[in-house]
Amino acid sequence: MAGRRRTRRRRRPRPRRRLWPAVFACSLAGVAAAAVALAYLWPLGGPAGGGARPPFEERVRPGPPPAPAARSPRPHARPRVALLIDDLGYDLELDRAFYEIDADLSFSFLPGAPYTEVLAGEAARRGRDVLVHVPMEPMDPGVDPGPGALRVDLPPGELRARLRWCLSEVPGAVGANNHMGSRFTRDAAAMSVVLAELRHRGLFFVDSRTASGSTGLATAAALGVPAAARTVFLDDDPSPRAIRRQLRRVVAAARRRGEVVAIGHPYPATWEVLSEELPRLRSQVELVPVHVLVK
Repeated sequence: MAGRRRTRRRRRPRPRRRLWPAVFACSLAGVAAAAVALAYLWPLGGPAGGGARPPFEERVRPGPPPAPAARSPRPHARPRVALLIDDLGYDLELDRAFYEIDADLSFSFLPGAPYTEVLAGEAARRGRDVLVHVPMEPMDPGVDPGPGALRVDLPPGELRARLRWCLSEVPGAVGANNHMGSRFTRDAAAMSVVLAELRHRGLFFVDSRTASGSTGLATAAALGVPAAARTVFLDDDPSPRAIRRQLRRVVAAARRRGEVVAIGHPYPATWEVLSEELPRLRSQVELVPVHVLVK
């Protein structure tokens, strides 16, 4: 008779220890430590690149700058318009698309943006006006203008150091304009520091006019810095219909004033409307680089 088979008792599985509370606690501690490290290591003057795109212009709607002094126009002279595209450097594909528009657009680049150096170099090689879009303090303290921002509470030496960093970030620049700055541009003393440095480097200034009380033009004139001011924002409302309406405002203002600086931003709708409407715009005004309109 065959031997009896031993019956093996099944061992009860040991209950698994629940590790997720410990893992969660460790992860939370790691995030907190990283946040503390970032707060200490983030450079005061701004990083060398990367990060999220700062907001576009502040939603401030000052009136247009004073009309230029009367002058004798050339016979049959056409009104002149400079189109300046701001806030470039964060979207390689979209920003480059503006280069393909068949018009002499001018371009302003944000310091510290991941693609500013590459895109500004390309624009300069194409013979376009390249500007530094210098971040300046807005009225709203909750809005961050971006790396290297100039603030009115900084001493002159620190303002110059930050401005020099901003200028060093944009190769081939021939001028500068303010990014935001509704508070900073109202401070004549702070603007004097900025404009004196631009004069030293042979750069012109375009006042984006994000504040009705901006001292930019007056201070530039006092220091002998060539300057111009924005008259129209193309895309405060970035819908195609609104941008077309603003282009009509550009033409009307140019006919009235003789010359106009209009500022747009790298929105897909802005690219689309400019691509479609520039042939019609050219039939009504002369499109020029922004340096042509500085005085």
